Amino acid sequence: MSLIDLHIHTRESDGTDTPEQVIRKAIELNISILSITDHNLITAYDRLKDCIDAQNFSGRIITGAEFCANFGSLLVDILGYGFDLEKMQKFINKRYDPERMDKKEKEIFLLIKEQLLERGFKFDPNLEYIPPFATEAFQKELWKYPENLKRFPEALVKSPGLLYRYMNDPKSDLYMFEPYFPSCLEVVAAIHECGGLAFLAHPFIYLVDDFSVFLNEIVSQSGLDGVEVYYSLHNSDNIKYLLEFSRRNGLYVSGGSDYHGNKKIHIKLGTGINNTLSVPSDEIDLWLKKLL
Repeated sequence: MSLIDLHIHTRESDGTDTPEQVIRKAIELNISILSITDHNLITAYDRLKDCIDAQNFSGRIITGAEFCANFGSLLVDILGYGFDLEKMQKFINKRYDPERMDKKEKEIFLLIKEQLLERGFKFDPNLEYIPPFATEAFQKELWKYPENLKRFPEALVKSPGLLYRYMNDPKSDLYMFEPYFPSCLEVVAAIHECGGLAFLAHPFIYLVDDFSVFLNEIVSQSGLDGVEVYYSLHNSDNIKYLLEFSRRNGLYVSGGSDYHGNKKIHIKLGTGINNTLSVPSDEIDLWLKKLL
C-alpha cells in the first residue's frame, strides 16, 4: 500500500533530515505523493534539483511550503501546494526575508527572556537563541522545571510546540509579543498568484474560544481552497468534523504527518503517530488535477 504525506519539514527550516534524506526515506516507505513544506521557505527544492533519488522518484513531488500568517491577532499556518517556485521565491524575498525574520526572532527571544525572568520563571539565564523561532530554546529549557509547568495550561504542558502560539495570543496569560507575519488573506492570495492552492494547516491546534466560528470566518474571509483534515494529532472525531465541514463548504481535503525527523521522534514520515495517519488518495486526486 502506497502512502501520501503532504506535510514534511527538513533541516532547511526546523526539521533534522536533509531534503535528500526525506526522499530516500519516502522511497523506502513506498510514499507515492509527498510535499516538503518547510516554514516560510522553499530552498529544499533547490537542493532536490541535483538529487538523483528525487529524479528517480516514481511518485509525485508537489511543491509546498507552510507559511506563518496572522488572522486577526491569531497566528495560523497556511499550507501552499503546487505553486511556481520562481514566482513564490519572489514573494518570500519580499515578505519572509530570512535575514529580516532571523533578526526579528532574535529580538523576540530577548524580549521573552526578559519577561520570563521578571515573572519568576526558572531557566538558565545564559540560554541562547536557537533558530528559526524565538521559542525554540525555551521549549526544552522551561520544561526541565516542574514549578514552571504548574503555571502552564494543561494543553501546553502536553505540547511544548504550542509555546509560540501562547506567547503571541493576547488572551493568554503567557502573552509576551505581537505577531508580525503577513495576513492570512495576503498569503492565500500570493499562493493563488503563484498558481497554487492554499490549505489551513492542522485546524484543531489553534487557541480559539469557538472553533466553529473560527473555522467559518477564516475560510470565508481568506479565500482558502481547503483544510488539512488528516493530521498526526487529529483524532477520529476531529477528522469526521473537518470532512463534514469541507463537504458543506466545497473545500478540498489535504493531509500529512508534520514530520520533523528526530525533533519530533514520535511522528513518523507517512504514518504519523503509532501508524494512525492514512491520507486517502481519492481526496488528494480531486485537487491534484487542478495543478496539472
